[in-house]
Amino acid sequence: MLCGALSMGCNEPPRQLRRPNGVALGDDGSVLVSDYRNQRVVVFDRDGRHRSHFGRQGLHKGDLWEVEDLVTTPDGG
Repeated sequence: MLCGALSMGCNEPPRQLRRPNGVALGDDGSVLVSDYRNQRVVVFDRDGRHRSHFGRQGLHKGDLWEVEDLVTTPDGG
């Protein structure tokens, strides 16, 4: 299911993945995907179901700009 979401796009709101390119695994088994063109990170559960997304385009603290890759840390950061 996740492979389909990555290659075909995520049909969950608010829109499809547009140029997904970075992937990281959360300590809970979640899969985080950087969505370069939509300026966000999309979170899938271990079964490939869309759970959430975060980020928006901007230059202020907490905003994203052309997010290309992801890194997670052992403490969940």
